[in-house]
Amino acid sequence: MIFNKRGDKSHNIPESLFVGKNLYYAFSKTNSFLLNGYMGPIGGNGISNDKKIAMKKAFSEMIERRNLMLGGSRLPSKKVISYDFINKTISEIPHELTTYSHDLPYPIDTTGTAVHPNSQIAIYNAIKELLEKNSLFLFWYGKLGKKIIVQNNFHELLPEITTKYSVRCFINESFSPLKVCIFFIFKDERIISTGVGSSIDWLKACRIAIEEAIVLYQQDMINSDFSSFILQEKFQSNFIDEKLNKYIKEFEQLQEYPTDTYYFDDKDEYPDNNGSLELLLSSLPSWIKELHSVIIPQKINRKLICIKVFSPNLFNHIPIKKYINCDLPIFREASLNKKQFHQIPDCIVK
Repeated sequence: MIFNKRGDKSHNIPESLFVGKNLYYAFSKTNSFLLNGYMGPIGGNGISNDKKIAMKKAFSEMIERRNLMLGGSRLPSKKVISYDFINKTISEIPHELTTYSHDLPYPIDTTGTAVHPNSQIAIYNAIKELLEKNSLFLFWYGKLGKKIIVQNNFHELLPEITTKYSVRCFINESFSPLKVCIFFIFKDERIISTGVGSSIDWLKACRIAIEEAIVLYQQDMINSDFSSFILQEKFQSNFIDEKLNKYIKEFEQLQEYPTDTYYFDDKDEYPDNNGSLELLLSSLPSWIKELHSVIIPQKINRKLICIKVFSPNLFNHIPIKKYINCDLPIFREASLNKKQFHQIPDCIVK
């Protein structure tokens, strides 16, 4: 049952979803506020085969999305104290780089934001998400990646989906050892949902992407508010575009990913157990010259730590074309010029 209570209290909307195995998804909402004429997002979602974890994920995402409206704590100079992981120094960055912004050269959304009781895990997850969205840019616009044969790898995980829908799965390793999975669900040759996931383990990255695609689709199906209606209309109109479908089919020409490679245990994913944070940082390409980490204060649950990471060398947002700064170093990694870029359909994977 879905409970949708209105008011100034945080609330969750749990619901079970059966796809091969028992999965549960949850939605969390809280009150909003007006800042400089803008109202920020108030909800988050999560999915897991454990009800408590699903609700924790939804609650954490709600906090990070809401709190990014405020950004980091401003100094008198209107800057925010940060730690630069590349140069290993305490630094300062403009406050506007730690909150929502549509302005070039650095548009900002929740990309690179994470919440967790453990600060190291929060930092790791924030960096991982920042690299994830930049990998998505390189995959979509630069076609950098490989395809995964779904029937050989996910039939047991997704028997319901693989029998009722057509699915496609791809992987990008531009920031190796991080693997980023991009997952598509089709119905009647029309995309009905997409998901992105990342992990040092390619199989876990794919599971995360699949779960995200499922929960986003389910959220659209049960959410009856106006914004959701607009989103569904966008999906229905844009996702049947012939140019877009033709472009997506071109990804099928990518080489097949060798899925017999070693994969990590769950314990290897977390920085406090196996040094994954240090592994990610030590493996970053040399053209990333700065990577700042900022604490975003929040009072909803003081046991949770909200982290925002920012890099002037990367995209700090989902790769929508109108926000892409073609002068950033990450753009050159896609090996295409501006004319080629503008001829490519806009990225539909969020």
